[in-house]
Amino acid sequence: AAEVKVVGYVSTRYGKRDLAEVNRDINHWLTWYPEISGIFLDEQASEVEQLGYYRQLATSIHRRRKESLVIANPGVFCDQKYFAETDIDIFCVYEKGKSLESLVLPDRLGLVPSGRLAGLVHAAPKDQLAGNLESVAARQEGRLYVTDDRLPNPWDQLPSYWNDLVKFLAA
Repeated sequence: AAEVKVVGYVSTRYGKRDLAEVNRDINHWLTWYPEISGIFLDEQASEVEQLGYYRQLATSIHRRRKESLVIANPGVFCDQKYFAETDIDIFCVYEKGKSLESLVLPDRLGLVPSGRLAGLVHAAPKDQLAGNLESVAARQEGRLYVTDDRLPNPWDQLPSYWNDLVKFLAA
């Protein structure tokens, strides 16, 4: 009802994980949780040599469920061919701790719609929340997930300031 998209997490180990094993994990998500909105392919390789691997995964996910959202996380700027030659919907091109101040999009991504780009910021204190969000909005960089949770797994819970984040975005 809140239009929140829930996606299943699948590690690819930078394209080194066996495709059959990755596809089994994807099948489990789509079978066990038929209402999920898509798949998050973590640890995406950024080099062009693994392009076929990710093209195959994204095409397969969309073939199984056409409306599925495919999110890939190289955590850095991947080769631009990924944007043009795969069915990946969103790329997490930034994954760091504390803030987005060091994020500068390279010119080669200028033609990529901002809706296809995302950033992941962990260990971000509440007092930097407004700055992170305003930075993304001002530079029209796309999507952002920000949390105060920390390594080794900063994505295993909602940020402690979740309610404040929702209020800030609503305003």
